[in-house]
Amino acid sequence: MSNILKEVVQSEANKLNNSAFIEEQKQLGRNPYGLADLESLWNNQRFTFADILHELTDAARKRLIGRIKVILLFLVSRDSIPSDFVPLLCELLELRDGNIANEDIIELLGEAGDKRAIPSLVNVVWDDGFPGIDENYWAAKKAIQSLSEIGGVEGRTALSNAIEHNSTEIKEECRQLLRMSGDRNASRGI
Repeated sequence: MSNILKEVVQSEANKLNNSAFIEEQKQLGRNPYGLADLESLWNNQRFTFADILHELTDAARKRLIGRIKVILLFLVSRDSIPSDFVPLLCELLELRDGNIANEDIIELLGEAGDKRAIPSLVNVVWDDGFPGIDENYWAAKKAIQSLSEIGGVEGRTALSNAIEHNSTEIKEECRQLLRMSGDRNASRGI
């Protein structure tokens, strides 16, 4: 199965790197990022999350950015992912590679709800130089949302600490999320 999955993932990566294919799909009113071949294999139960984790691990080890992007797009389209993915997703996020879909990784970590992701997400909140992200702290805001989704004492503590961030937007986002959770630290630093 691994070879079939590897071939399909590489084929999808090639399509996503082909601007003519993307434009053609858009003109036809189709989603060029739909990963139809990969979805077909998944729907026919031709591979499992364990196969995907193996493929992502291999792509990450070899720094095959196109394959990593395809797998991340596929994972984001799932209702949930197993917690087995969390350490590898954190490792990919810590690479700070602007070519990898970091925003998808941040979203997946929040959806996974695994506390092991908190240190990596906190690093994103406090990292002003996150590559590939605009100066408006977009990645930090997404990381804050993910911290809120993870919740628990550790997640709320990370949000409370982020109230000290130098960005007013980040402070407000944290306060709002803490207020929604009923945390008394929401008014700290006002």
